[in-house]
Amino acid sequence: MPRALALPALAVEAIARGDQLFVVAEAPPADDEPFWLVPASTDPPTSDLSRSWIGEEPVDRSIRCRCTPHDVLPLTADLAAALAPLGIWNVDALRALAGSAIVVVRAGVTMDGAPADTQAASGSWQETDPAPAQEDLIPAHTDEAFELHRARVLAAAR
Repeated sequence: MPRALALPALAVEAIARGDQLFVVAEAPPADDEPFWLVPASTDPPTSDLSRSWIGEEPVDRSIRCRCTPHDVLPLTADLAAALAPLGIWNVDALRALAGSAIVVVRAGVTMDGAPADTQAASGSWQETDPAPAQEDLIPAHTDEAFELHRARVLAAAR
């Protein structure tokens, strides 16, 4: 069975659109293998969201992203402050997740997802069955755009 990471549907959609380039996981992915993103059973409260994301609603909870990890960084309070403008969470919400892993990912997107596991907590790894088909995945970024956005995330970590 393929591995999946549960994230708020808003984060999955932001990654699918190419607006966010990193995931927050309790632990880094095993063996740097590609994994799927699935919507978590609950979304963060509005108080945890960046101002730029307040008011946005996920369009479709069946969206899935196949992610290839590129960089893994430990989430610290300082990194949380630097990354907050680049994702859905505000500084306080990211700081509360300190100790987690930030994983910079390159995503391919499909809308052929199965309903989310109602027990999936945000940031948790789980097995997903079945995995969406990998053919016809739509890349979230061109090669050039991915490298440009990746450089912004890595610069924030310095």
